[in-house]
Amino acid sequence: MNRNWAPTTNPVHRQQVQESLERVLASDSFRDSPRLSRFLRHLVEASMNGSAGNLKEYSIGIDVFDKPRSFDPRTDSTVRGEAGKLRLKLRLYYENEGRNDPLLITIPKGNYSAHLQLRRTHVSRNTYLTVTAAAVALVLILIWVNSRPSLNPRLPELRRITNDTGLTAYPALSPGGDLVAYASDRAGRGDLDIWIQPIAGLEARRLTDHPANDLDPVFSPDGATIAFRSDRDGGGIYAISSVGGTPRRIAADGHHPRYSPDGAWIAYTIGTWRFLASTPGSGKVFIVPARGGDPRQFQPQFSSAHYPVWSTDGRQILFLGRSHASVPGKESFDWWVAPAGGGDAIKTGALAEFDRLKLVPAKFPRWAWIPWYWSGDSVVFSAQANDAVNLWQVPISTRTGKVTGQPVRLTFGAGQEAVASSTPQGLIAFGDWKSNVDIWSVPLAAGQGRDGGKPERLTQSPALENWPSISRDGKTLVFFSDRAHSREIWTKVLPSGPETQLTHDGRWKDYPEISPDGSSYIFATQSAGGGTGGPLIRSDIKNPSSEILCAENCMTPSFLPDGTGFLHTNVDTPVHILFRNRGASISTVYLRHSKWELHQVTLSPDAAWILFYAILTPEHTRIFVAPFRKDKPPPESEWIALTGGTFHDTTPTWSVSGNRIYFATNRDGFSCIWSVPFDPKTKLSGPPMEIAHFHDAALRLDNTGTSRRGMSVAQDRIVFPLETITGNIWLMR
Repeated sequence: MNRNWAPTTNPVHRQQVQESLERVLASDSFRDSPRLSRFLRHLVEASMNGSAGNLKEYSIGIDVFDKPRSFDPRTDSTVRGEAGKLRLKLRLYYENEGRNDPLLITIPKGNYSAHLQLRRTHVSRNTYLTVTAAAVALVLILIWVNSRPSLNPRLPELRRITNDTGLTAYPALSPGGDLVAYASDRAGRGDLDIWIQPIAGLEARRLTDHPANDLDPVFSPDGATIAFRSDRDGGGIYAISSVGGTPRRIAADGHHPRYSPDGAWIAYTIGTWRFLASTPGSGKVFIVPARGGDPRQFQPQFSSAHYPVWSTDGRQILFLGRSHASVPGKESFDWWVAPAGGGDAIKTGALAEFDRLKLVPAKFPRWAWIPWYWSGDSVVFSAQANDAVNLWQVPISTRTGKVTGQPVRLTFGAGQEAVASSTPQGLIAFGDWKSNVDIWSVPLAAGQGRDGGKPERLTQSPALENWPSISRDGKTLVFFSDRAHSREIWTKVLPSGPETQLTHDGRWKDYPEISPDGSSYIFATQSAGGGTGGPLIRSDIKNPSSEILCAENCMTPSFLPDGTGFLHTNVDTPVHILFRNRGASISTVYLRHSKWELHQVTLSPDAAWILFYAILTPEHTRIFVAPFRKDKPPPESEWIALTGGTFHDTTPTWSVSGNRIYFATNRDGFSCIWSVPFDPKTKLSGPPMEIAHFHDAALRLDNTGTSRRGMSVAQDRIVFPLETITGNIWLMR
């Protein structure tokens, strides 16, 4: 380390620590080490919050390295090994890039507490006299400054108020800050119920008791009522007295309820998080009288609208929306501000600011730029920077509706901090989530398509793993994973063979699809602008080689058996079905509907039929099958509806024999897997049949990739991604 530096005993303020930590994590030394970056952030945050004494090898393994609860530090040296790497990387950083940093962050051997010290240089006598003279002048200034209120930032007080091993989330503070409501599965049934708990730490009370999920509570401004989303009876907005009672239905289909400041209205979203919020038709915002009544649509001209929050004076509403389906997303998709009573919406420019800082949307509770609340001229939200998801705030003027400054990070945990609520007194409650997505499978009874057993986990990595595709014989699986610190394509030999990384170039990848015989696969990469819809590439599994099949705008392709062409959907809106001959530079429209977007086309095994679904409303879809003729697209009169359009049915996938179709649906109030028979000769279908249920809020199909693809069927099993989630509630003052 530079010998001209020496530690000083001056106090270290939180802002100095935050700036120094971000500088270290953005350096060349740490930029490509997300695992060590997450470790360092966790240790520094604990030191800043005064909880460094609670840092133990076991808790670090669970919180930072996603170890299972059975983790035993005596036999697993992961934490000790990574700590050694972290100490070495910090030393090298301060000897090179950080040699002029004003603050030292060190991790002494023997413990996991981050030591924070300011540094000062050894200076010459002349410099010393100059500095001394300046210091005298500074003292005079300080005498004046100290007569004024202190401007030194005060470290926030952090306290965890729930200690559940399952999922406890969605906190909402009462207006006076004495109560917090939240959703929890602690009752042991697997579903979420609404609970209420005094901030002082007394025993929590269960407000709702229903086998469907109750979540996303919010207090009325007088604290007498709690509105919440419930999945019961088809789903909707409900309200219950904060002292208990029978919930009453306020509005159908809605979620994300938010009271107006005067308590007279509730704004909410109708739609589903199984689609990206930028998808046209994916969501609508409504306002309903708080006691119930006829809802009115807010900003009905918008192509999609989600997640409303009220301004402090109740005159304006900020929401996430896309103004026009025909205008590219970056130009029309943003946070918007509009008068609550109606009028023109103003584009805030928030998403461009987030993009400039390389922030990405938080994954929880759904992957979107969700504003949690709007207080004064600041909007609080969650965002991911590197591997951490934290609370941020961005200034947005209530006068102009525009962003007026740079986003600022509010929390610095190493986990995933989301869903926040606040009081005028400065108390903030938020959820700290932990999750993992892995590939699972369910056995299928031979020739029957029936559930043959319990779900089995196929991958065990703490990294994100999604979008599985399986060969027809059930022996080869491909999927994407970020375990190599970039999203790459991997393969696994089933049932318990090795996992092998297939791609290595570090570029973002998505939508892997294996050939029926398991010899090759295709995948998509990022476009030149950084979004989806980039080149579609084919590669062999055993002999690495690649072929660009489509330069851009080809999503979820399905190939003819002879490989001479493929069907696909487009990235731009409205989404419809296209066909492209192999080697051609453009695609031609194959199926289009005047009102509905058509998604996820799949050819039957004999290429005689195509399978797809249509978005009817933000909450409802319908699955269709239609005859495939390469040169003669089927008219709408030949489309055969397999589902009724009263539920959210997606991810239709053919069985190997072609006489059964599997799909994800919420028809029983949860996202589960069902199937429906189909006879190609008679063109007749039958009633849907249950395949696999996922009624546990902490193990869900909801937030994974199954809304677009990501479910695949072999002769003996069906594979899909499942997300395991845990969480607790924290307070920050």
